[in-house]
Amino acid sequence: PFNSLAALSFIAVSIYHGSLGMRVIIEDYIHDSCMKNFLIISLQILTYLTIVMGILAVLYYHFANYIM
Repeated sequence: PFNSLAALSFIAVSIYHGSLGMRVIIEDYIHDSCMKNFLIISLQILTYLTIVMGILAVLYYHFANYIM
């Protein structure tokens, strides 16, 4: 269970960290406010979906080893 927890925390933190970096790039280089808001909202949705999918993948792998 320790390796699964470590993988879960690594996935969540690294994807969130990348999202924060992309948000700064969007805020710095996109000057149209409508496009900036659209990209930031899209980035947040994509970030949360990616974190959830990563967590589900690790949990599936973790419990599949106990079932089989």
